[in-house]
Parts: sequence; structure tokens; C-alpha cells
Amino acid sequence: MRLVVFPSDKILEETLNSLYKFTPDCEYRLEVSKKGGIVCNSNQNAAKKTFSNFPSTYLRMDVSKENKRVYSYYIDLLDSVREDDIKSAFSRMKKDILKD
Repeated sequence: MRLVVFPSDKILEETLNSLYKFTPDCEYRLEVSKKGGIVCNSNQNAAKKTFSNFPSTYLRMDVSKENKRVYSYYIDLLDSVREDDIKSAFSRMKKDILKD
């Protein structure tokens, strides 16, 4: 697979490169993105934000071939993306894709 991390993130890239040998010329592409500091200003979510843990970050991994998505992983997180979150997501993706 080819690795594309957007926006660029050193921890994401280093962690994923430690888990898999990516090749830049592969037809399969792993696109990884994250976003933190998410806030919802909608009044409809006021009770949910007040009485529960409302996610503020997400991690997304998409595998595509010839610009067609063949797999997608997404998780909402309460805190910033940690190395364990990345490893867990990659492990889940491998389990889902590489079925016996």
C-alpha cells in the first residue's frame, strides 16, 4: 500500500511506518486523516454535551484502489489521537481486510 497522511502528522506517519512497509508505487492507497478540537455549537446537542462525553477528535483510515474506496475505518475519540489508537485502528483494518 501507499501511505498518504493528510494533514501531515509525524506521529501518525512514524507509527504506521513501524507497523507496515509502505511502497510509493502500489496501486492500493491508505489515506489517513485526523481532526482534533471539534466542537458542536448546535443547540440540539446541548444535553448530550452536558451530560456525556462528547467526542472532540476523530481518526479515519480509507483504503482505495484506482480512486474507489474499498475499505473505511472511522472512530470518534474523546481526547487527541494516541499511538495506541493508531495501532488499534491499523490492527482492525488488517483483521477486516485480510480474512482467512
